[in-house]
Amino acid sequence: MALLGGDSRRDLGIRSYPLLVYILTPLVALMLQAWLPRLLAAEAIFLLFFTQWYLSRYLRLWRKLPFWQMVVMIIVLSALVFGGSWLWDRRKVSRQ
Repeated sequence: MALLGGDSRRDLGIRSYPLLVYILTPLVALMLQAWLPRLLAAEAIFLLFFTQWYLSRYLRLWRKLPFWQMVVMIIVLSALVFGGSWLWDRRKVSRQ
């Protein structure tokens, strides 16, 4: 086995990322820790509406919602999830 030379970083495959990546990664992780459940709730709303739309369109199990009405309902419900959770967080912080 050869000893590591002057290019040992390249030999080991170690990458050097810009400083901004090292600064932003923990901040993004902290943000996702709080917002990930909200994003998943909005995605669940989206999936439930489109699953209902797909099933009603092709299998005729339920009454079919008009497409644009469904899009508006998804946006409104997702906004309620994000807005309500944001207000909940602000209220919780103000109590402390």
